[in-house]
Amino acid sequence: MPTRVFLIVSVWIVSFALAAAMIGAVIDAPRLFSLQRRCGETSGEITHILPRTHGLIEVRYVVSGVAFKQALQMHNEIGPVTEGAHLTVYYSTNDPRVAFTEPPADILTEQLPAWIMGSLLVSTAITLGIFLLWRSDMPQRRLSIRVSSPKIISLAATIGLVSGLTSAVYSGTVVTGTLVGGGFILCGCGTFLVLAWRRKLSWRALARSAVFWIAFALVVIGNLFDVFLR
Repeated sequence: MPTRVFLIVSVWIVSFALAAAMIGAVIDAPRLFSLQRRCGETSGEITHILPRTHGLIEVRYVVSGVAFKQALQMHNEIGPVTEGAHLTVYYSTNDPRVAFTEPPADILTEQLPAWIMGSLLVSTAITLGIFLLWRSDMPQRRLSIRVSSPKIISLAATIGLVSGLTSAVYSGTVVTGTLVGGGFILCGCGTFLVLAWRRKLSWRALARSAVFWIAFALVVIGNLFDVFLR
């Protein structure tokens, strides 16, 4: 296999794996998988329908005599979505605060097509962008270099993060994981932004910078906090 083809295939595989991991974290796949073996059921009551959110409801349920009240994502076929309505809550026997409104297997089955398609689109876009960078004879090379520059990537990441945190605060869905994780991620993105814009480091220079890898570690830690403290 030619070297360039091998590199393109390798980039696609790695980018697909990273995209799948990131999307999986967003849809709570680790918790859903762990809940497959240790899942309990109890009756819950919808106490509040959270306004300005994408299907979040506040549910009260009791496990072993202890009452919990969580903001849960609505899923299909949970019955009437009105305050006071009852529904089945599926919770982790290790930590009853981890709960869903549908069986974990059904949620994973529902999310799987979008999960795979999103990973395919992201990995294909990244691979195509790198391919355009390698093709020096293509007129799109200058544009692709600018779009994929550290300045544009750092700015887009920071804007996306700030927008997400602002939306969470505005909708009232901020939880401990979002606050703690968001703080770490914001520090990482801010450091990345300074390195790209003020110090004007290229991707090669960033790869050699210890500060950049510290910023990257902050982003990873922040995402872990967001997933496990949510």
